[in-house]
Amino acid sequence: MAEFIPPTADLVSSEFPLEGFLPIPPAPENFKSGFVGIVGRPNVGKSTLMNYLVGQKIAITSSVAQTTRNRLRGILTTETGQIIFVDTPGIHKPHHQLGKVLVQNAERAIQGVDVVLFVVDGSTKAGGG
Repeated sequence: MAEFIPPTADLVSSEFPLEGFLPIPPAPENFKSGFVGIVGRPNVGKSTLMNYLVGQKIAITSSVAQTTRNRLRGILTTETGQIIFVDTPGIHKPHHQLGKVLVQNAERAIQGVDVVLFVVDGSTKAGGG
């Protein structure tokens, strides 16, 4: 898993971390905020991605799987609204009670967001797990 590297000034602005990186469509007139659930298998970079998207280290990142045990929220505020990113534990086939609880936390997070951002590790083959 990649280590968190803060965005550089030439890539993004301090006011809007995604500026110049992704086109952000204008929000509808009544839009104020929305929740984006970041989900995927363990150790695919969900926490690293959330840290990057909000422009600061909110979530712990580690090469050890299942470091994220609860839902974490990172908020990106722009002039037109807010995006609340919800980092979740990795979804996997649990082999013990802790694993079951972590998967349940991730499943609850999916049900409570407006959009799901599914993260995969493109450098590994898809497995049966």
